[in-house]
Amino acid sequence: MKISPPTTWANLRRYYSCYREARDGENPFYEPFTHRRYNPSRIDDTKRVRLVFLDCLLEEYPQYKTLPRKGRPIWCENLSYEGVVGNRRYFGFNIKGGKKRFIVPDCYCFLLPARVYVYPNFPTRLNSRGICSRIGSVFAYPPVLKMMYRNRPQEDENYDEFTSRLSLDSPIRPGALVRPRIGLYRPIWNKEGDPPMEDFHPYGLVICREKGKYYELYGRELFTVAFGEDMVSNIHPIEMEVVINDERKKV
Repeated sequence: MKISPPTTWANLRRYYSCYREARDGENPFYEPFTHRRYNPSRIDDTKRVRLVFLDCLLEEYPQYKTLPRKGRPIWCENLSYEGVVGNRRYFGFNIKGGKKRFIVPDCYCFLLPARVYVYPNFPTRLNSRGICSRIGSVFAYPPVLKMMYRNRPQEDENYDEFTSRLSLDSPIRPGALVRPRIGLYRPIWNKEGDPPMEDFHPYGLVICREKGKYYELYGRELFTVAFGEDMVSNIHPIEMEVVINDERKKV
């Protein structure tokens, strides 16, 4: 079982997922997707979509070995909303042509709309803004939401009511207290000079969900978060995790 190191400035930089090796050997938080180029697809994605599952999913779901494929996308279909448990939203799906049903939280994957192009070239990889700001989220892409609506158990709900319920269920929303995820968030700062690297990185307060002309088209779900005095924009949900009540008492 991988042990997560303290969320210090140094560890967030040292274990960022684009590095295959850390100072003390192999980087346990390395994610192959950070070195991949994703081209647009000519396949229509109104009935199935491309998802990329993170390697860290296997820490919690070792039985789902078929999902992480070294950053390669998988065509998934028949998506459904499975509700919220704790600080996570879950969805179900089948791999294209398969019968096995998978249910996972959205914090272990991201979405690649058919029209998206992502090329994380060096030095873009050194900043999480350069990668994560261009990938999509499962719960932010209209074709996925329509698919989930068709598979909903509550048939007395119209589409607007359904999408509103999903938004309300989202643990990451304005006012939420969050912390950066080791390996997936690489900190930046606006002041001159480096912060004390062995200090804990401050928790963040979600200020707003950002809006853009083509955000729905690309399934983008990005937030502005205040980490102490630093206001950071273009943060993808997979870069954060919600601070639970027991941890709030320690803040």
